[in-house]
Amino acid sequence: MSDLATQKLTQSQIVSHPQRLPPILPNSPVFSSRGTGWQGILLEQYACSAYEIPEYCFTQHKITLQTQTQDSIKIKRVLDDQVHSEHLVEGGIVIVPAHTPHQVCWNQPAEFMLLTLDPLRLAQSAHDSIVPDQVELIPRFPTFDPLIYHIGMALKIELLSQSTNESNVIQTDLFYVESLTTALAAHLLKHYVTRPAKTPAAQRLSKVMLNRAIAYIQDHLDQEIQLSDLAQHLGLSSCYFASLFKQSTGVSPYQFVIQRRLQKAQELLKTTHFSIAEIALHCGFSSQSHLTKLFRQQLGLTPTAYRKLI
Repeated sequence: MSDLATQKLTQSQIVSHPQRLPPILPNSPVFSSRGTGWQGILLEQYACSAYEIPEYCFTQHKITLQTQTQDSIKIKRVLDDQVHSEHLVEGGIVIVPAHTPHQVCWNQPAEFMLLTLDPLRLAQSAHDSIVPDQVELIPRFPTFDPLIYHIGMALKIELLSQSTNESNVIQTDLFYVESLTTALAAHLLKHYVTRPAKTPAAQRLSKVMLNRAIAYIQDHLDQEIQLSDLAQHLGLSSCYFASLFKQSTGVSPYQFVIQRRLQKAQELLKTTHFSIAEIALHCGFSSQSHLTKLFRQQLGLTPTAYRKLI
């Protein structure tokens, strides 16, 4: 795994060149988001036989999601020189912060998903609620957190639904992935850090700021929009902006953008003879299939069927 930055060899020696090390896990991932353009987060699915991982340190936060639907997995874990025995069942999660010495072994086949979160991404999300340098994630194992599990499954579905264009370039909804990553970061900052983010009283964007955000969206509908770009346009962090925007509009920034793109697609279907693929590009969708999927989800029929009705 090339994203593993260090593997601890002794109590005092940390290797700083991961590319020279053998993989920590015995198998390559069943699938991975590597190379998809996802920023600040990596998703990998593994299926491994019984195995013992030597003591190591990651330079990034790791969240393990147990996806196996059979019997619970017996695990022995050593974290900061403390030995823990546990049973991990479907839906269970494990949080291992960056730079935490960690060793784990299991005695039967296991299937799990691994989310890797960049500490800088988490710190940037904390900008409006915590001093970034004071963001310290707390180890948790095993625990149940339906929101984290749901986010992991949503990312998995998005990854597996990706397609490639004629140039063999992966088509992915980066805005959606970024929105899920931001939601994950906000949840971690609220529940899994030594100094949890304070939950402010319900606030909204001012009318001027909301209009600026909407104008930015309208002006860039035919382009790739990222949550971070919207937030920076207003001088806010992604987490804080997303929260204020939802309080102001009743929907998330991602949902709002999709609504506006679908509205534009409907208008083009009515007033032009553009092909569905051309309309997808004019409205900022990554591909015709991306437009068709969301159009069907939101309106209950395909763009082609919609055009025939008008």
